[in-house]
Amino acid sequence: MHQRRDDTGRPRHGRRTFSATAGRAAVGLALLTAAAGCSEEPTNPGSTTGGAGGAGGAGGDGGLGGVGGQRVDGDGDGYFGDTDCNDEDPYVHPAAIELCDGIDNNCDDEIDGPDSLNAVTWYRDQDGDGWGVVDQVIQACEQPDGWVLEIGDCDDEVDTVYPGAPELCDLLDNDCDGFGDVPGAGVISPPWGPYYVMADASSGTSLRPSLHEIIHDHQFVPYTSTATDTWDILEAADEHPGDSAVILDIYRNAAYPKHGGGNMDYDREHVWPQSYLPDDADRYPHTDCHHLFLADFGYNASRGNLPFDVCGASCNERPTELNANQGGGTGVYPGNSNWRKTGTWETWIKRRGDVARALFYMDVRYEGGTHGGTAHLEPDLILTDDPNLIVTTAATDTVAYMGILSTLLVWHCEDPVSPQEIRHHETVYAHQGNRNPFVDHPEWAYCLFLDQCGP
Repeated sequence: MHQRRDDTGRPRHGRRTFSATAGRAAVGLALLTAAAGCSEEPTNPGSTTGGAGGAGGAGGDGGLGGVGGQRVDGDGDGYFGDTDCNDEDPYVHPAAIELCDGIDNNCDDEIDGPDSLNAVTWYRDQDGDGWGVVDQVIQACEQPDGWVLEIGDCDDEVDTVYPGAPELCDLLDNDCDGFGDVPGAGVISPPWGPYYVMADASSGTSLRPSLHEIIHDHQFVPYTSTATDTWDILEAADEHPGDSAVILDIYRNAAYPKHGGGNMDYDREHVWPQSYLPDDADRYPHTDCHHLFLADFGYNASRGNLPFDVCGASCNERPTELNANQGGGTGVYPGNSNWRKTGTWETWIKRRGDVARALFYMDVRYEGGTHGGTAHLEPDLILTDDPNLIVTTAATDTVAYMGILSTLLVWHCEDPVSPQEIRHHETVYAHQGNRNPFVDHPEWAYCLFLDQCGP
């Protein structure tokens, strides 16, 4: 059955009514036969003859008078006028089947009740999106308010969730297909395909160890050195797409000439803050360039070690500049701006996905234990939704937390992988020898953290 839909794409249901003609056609003459044709004598209680009443007079048992005192069955349905609530209609009598036709067919003083033969099954639609749930059912002739014909709503408390709804970045399975905010898979038949041949994406619990085994023990890069160091890698990774002599920073989207280390324009931003990394400053994971980006010096200081989360229009705005055909504009939340308050930093829309995928990588890359090549101790880094776990760590700590995970998963959906992020990723891979799985396979983030694993 095709439903008319309103401009939101949801089905629009009119009220369902039934005519007397259609209702009676549903039972036909068989009902009359069942009620009155099973014996030669009427089944109506009381005698068939009255007292001494004459023609048109009252019968002795109070029945309607007739010729010679006979009680009258005007419509021939086997019931007399004293019990038949409409003795002109053979389909109306106390034993008739109630229909949805606007008539009290069975003379019980109720019209079109829920027990009507052709009553319709309706399903509860609590959120008003036009779709009901299968386990809340009523029978009625007309559509009651808050009840619908369509079923399959997988969350009847949210009006953006129903079968066929547009999928949104909200951690909900909006279209009820069993999957939530799953971004599209990576490049088909990529050159790096064999790199992940041992990845097991059948479940989140199997994906984590298989990915860790692939990406751990990467090549160490010095933080600062006369040889190739993190400055060198990041200036190549975050190069302006239109000018090889210029870098583009992650937060302000400002363009600066490449200066090398020790300049006052930009610094190295640790997406997982250094104060939440239990490690010395010149080893893993402080120097892991998959979570390092060049950032405007002042914006880097403004972000500090704040966790990533939704901030709100009442927060302090940190606007972006228009560069590389993106950024710019102020005064509208969230717009193209970063936003901050005590305890929260909200990254602007075009780079928030980069931040999220960098942190997903850190959560999988660092699982504790030691580096296979250097035997250097490594922490267990964990993304969380609990801000109370995100605290400053000591070098001797073995576990550290960062977040906010649920927000990062939404950002991952809102800001898909861009060419700029791919450049950063490939440059780091060329030096460290390991890849960020969530840049190559965006769909794996939801498999890993929500156990929403596709084929």
